[in-house]
Amino acid sequence: MHYGPYGFASDPYTPTIRTLERGQQSTIGQRAGPSFLDFQAINVAYGCIDHCPAINCLHNGYPHPKDCSICACPEGLTGSYCETVQRSTGACGGVLMAHRIPQYITSPNYPNGFTEGVECYWILRAASGGSTLFK
Repeated sequence: MHYGPYGFASDPYTPTIRTLERGQQSTIGQRAGPSFLDFQAINVAYGCIDHCPAINCLHNGYPHPKDCSICACPEGLTGSYCETVQRSTGACGGVLMAHRIPQYITSPNYPNGFTEGVECYWILRAASGGSTLFK
């Protein structure tokens, strides 16, 4: 529910607004409609989930305001607690465990063009205390 980072800019390479956390910069300004985070903020602001008992939603999910026994999940995740990767529509997606040996994620049909309408969902996991690195 916000204009994009380059909205109203006189220089197309200089953002007119920056997020406090650098990693959140790409989350502002989408125009398709309210984002998952917008809906989450609205539900928190209006106390829609205050009546729900504590529920352990994973991956930034939150108690569903219409059914407190399940979680509202970010795109790409499903299950009562956002614990499952949504089924991809192509031959792609799944769960990858991070290792010291490099692994590669490529788009379907690579190196040719991405097939229109195909969606791929991944969860990347690291051992407890570990991390992932993207290049």
